Amino acid sequence: MKAKIVSISSRNIHNERGESTYFYGYLGDETGTIPYTAWAFPSSLKVGDVIDMKNVYTKKYNDTIRVYLDSRSEVILDPSGSIEVKRVYREYKIKDLSLKDQYVDVRGIARSIRAREYEKDGKKQKVYQGFLEDESGRVRVSSFGREIPENKPIRAIGARVTEFNGRISLSINDKTEIKQSEEIIIPQYRMYFLQDVHGPVGGITITGFVVSVGEKSGIIYRCEECSKTIQDGSCPEHPDARKIEDVFAYFTIDDGTGSMQCSAGSDPLLSFLKIGKEAITNVDGKGKDEIHAAIRNALFGTPLIATGEFRRLKEDLSFRIEAMRKVEKPDLKAISSAMEADL
Repeated sequence: MKAKIVSISSRNIHNERGESTYFYGYLGDETGTIPYTAWAFPSSLKVGDVIDMKNVYTKKYNDTIRVYLDSRSEVILDPSGSIEVKRVYREYKIKDLSLKDQYVDVRGIARSIRAREYEKDGKKQKVYQGFLEDESGRVRVSSFGREIPENKPIRAIGARVTEFNGRISLSINDKTEIKQSEEIIIPQYRMYFLQDVHGPVGGITITGFVVSVGEKSGIIYRCEECSKTIQDGSCPEHPDARKIEDVFAYFTIDDGTGSMQCSAGSDPLLSFLKIGKEAITNVDGKGKDEIHAAIRNALFGTPLIATGEFRRLKEDLSFRIEAMRKVEKPDLKAISSAMEADL
């Protein structure tokens, strides 16, 4: 086959045979693009080169056909070759976004878009940042220089998928096509079994029983200047800043299909405990123990319904809670309907 190299990345791996490097990216021609993995690849090749390949093979990986090159494959540079690559983007629901497809076709409604100025090459430019959500989930979105239509259903064709600080994001650039989309209905609950969520996206609701509560849940201290957690002493970046009390809890929820490490900050936690911030201000050692006991007694063994976002910590996902409450009888019908729809 003949194709143009659209992108090249490399990764080092260690196994029982020692250390090795493989290359991966996208190839393209007049019909579309396809991902590739190459265990042997000439180092002189670069993005934009047209190559002839012999003895390559295809195989399905993560539901996507890939081209594979190994030591038996032959790769020849075609210096006079010219190919106009047709970009073909796979359509995704937000919940299913991952790094396996770098550019995607996605629908959604933009919310909370804010403009921020930055300087590049001596010129002031704007970046628009906010969220994009559909019936399946919510994701952060940024657009450099192009304003995103807010509160209207749009379709972003060729948006780039990235992952930063453990969260999936979408990036819109001048090559992304933005079109008006059909109406999108956002449900009250975007509820899923834990076994059905595989990526770090937000706007998701989970439910289950709290089966363990972390011992360090309770009152913590933050820097008044930067809000970072202070472990001992003072903030290393702002040593003169005042320490302020905050409350935090981490615990495990199990829904019968899997378990998930969850964390909750002061807003959802104080609301759940039905106490004000004054209850965690200027408390002594005994008061700290009482707050920890109150958190454990309120959470342990409790059926919760919680909304928030998933984050990736190394290879595992965790769940950062934005709102939570105890499951009540009126919730059971909604939970049952959501679960049946998922099935």
